Amino acid sequence: IGNEWSVFKTKAVKDLIKFKWESYTFNFHLVGFLNHMVLLLLIAVYDVRVYLNDGLYEWKDKPESENCVINLAEKEDCKIRERIDPHGNDFAFILLIGVVYSFVYLLFQMKRIGVWKIMCAPHKVDPFIWAEVVYITICILVSLVHQTYDPQDFIAKILMLVQLVFVLLKTFKYLRIYELFSPLIQMIMRVLWDLRNFTFMFGVNIMFFSIVLTILQNNKSPMYIYLPGYLGNFFDSLRCSIGNFEVIKRFQRTTESSILFWFCWAIIIVVQVIILLNFIIADITASYNKISKRLAEIIQQDKCALISESEKMLPKFVQTQANYPKFLIKREDAS
Repeated sequence: IGNEWSVFKTKAVKDLIKFKWESYTFNFHLVGFLNHMVLLLLIAVYDVRVYLNDGLYEWKDKPESENCVINLAEKEDCKIRERIDPHGNDFAFILLIGVVYSFVYLLFQMKRIGVWKIMCAPHKVDPFIWAEVVYITICILVSLVHQTYDPQDFIAKILMLVQLVFVLLKTFKYLRIYELFSPLIQMIMRVLWDLRNFTFMFGVNIMFFSIVLTILQNNKSPMYIYLPGYLGNFFDSLRCSIGNFEVIKRFQRTTESSILFWFCWAIIIVVQVIILLNFIIADITASYNKISKRLAEIIQQDKCALISESEKMLPKFVQTQANYPKFLIKREDAS
């Protein structure tokens, strides 16, 4: 990164960052964080109501024409599951409430940048803004799909899971404003970035060994009954690479296949578990040690980014002389 880290070690810069952070930046991002927590709470309430308690359905008695025999063992066979409101899901509307702040915030960001600039040079726009566009689009789609279709449908569940991934990432983003969580989140983000090459190599090896397992074994595990055979072997290869050897129970038990299987299995263990997995652990340790030496400067740099974002978005009436002074005077006790 060069010598720019030394800037964040100077006392004048630290004092300036502290002043701007405590004056308006923390409160600005706290508003966004609280709105995000409202969305998280609404999603939790919706999931409990719709998925856990099955609130869109009720159990009704079957018609007598179906000759239902009511006894203690077959009582559930005399019930049918029917949709309470077959024309919609009003609960899905609450999912839109938590996105209102993010939607308005995104509109202000786009207005500041300029619609013409976004259309002419989309590659120059901050990637986080495009991520926010995708996030809000997913949230709106989830609400619309859940209002129109059954939340138990495959596409409805997929969209809900994608939304939860974005919500988790945005939660990490907001937690950076707290000094207790900022070091941990910075560590996770930068260590994962440093591991990108090893992660790619690890994935390539898993794909290769999954092809090997496809040749050597008949994958008839009940847990993969709804997956294509190759995907089942892919997950078997992944499980082998982290020390789960349940795949051994399902290899072909002929003499020739047994020899081939154990030979390839030994190679998988040596390459994936002993070599690559230990390399990843060692690289995580090295990356952690490297980042921990500059963690204070990294946190200061992250605060500068948050300050810059807040200054661009704050309305004019907040930009007072008290929050935006021309200079700062710092007094210290000489004793």
